[in-house]
Amino acid sequence: ALAVQSSAAIAAPRIVGPDGSPQVDAFGDFPSFRTMFLRTNRHPRENLNPDWVSGAAMLVRRSAFEQVGGFDPAFHMYLEDVDLCRRIRDNGWDVVSVPASRVTHMPGASSPDEESQKNYHRSLMLLLRKQGTSRSKVRLLDVAHKLWSRSSRFLH
Repeated sequence: ALAVQSSAAIAAPRIVGPDGSPQVDAFGDFPSFRTMFLRTNRHPRENLNPDWVSGAAMLVRRSAFEQVGGFDPAFHMYLEDVDLCRRIRDNGWDVVSVPASRVTHMPGASSPDEESQKNYHRSLMLLLRKQGTSRSKVRLLDVAHKLWSRSSRFLH
């Protein structure tokens, strides 16, 4: 049996792809202007206490979930897990990774079509505003993220 510390409100397994490789963006540091602009949040280091974990597979303590009001319905599909982890942490709880436990994530359920890209972008801007990023920095990241999204379509 796996023991998880009593202060943990969220515990998540290691998320891997069908080939067993670790899934990118399954956990990490909270986004900030610096990490987003420099794009250093793309491949976080292994961490047993990451700022956030993916909602693709997480166990959540009911009392903590209710304490923070659950998922924010303003988020549509993307980054609601990151927002939940931030509010959980802001209320004194921990978020932990349990790498001895693994879940295989099958890609493609929410394919990166244009509508998905727009939803992700809206959620990212909402998350940055909610965590107190200044309006000018959010506007700069808004433009930068749109350019990165467009350029990545041509690079693949």
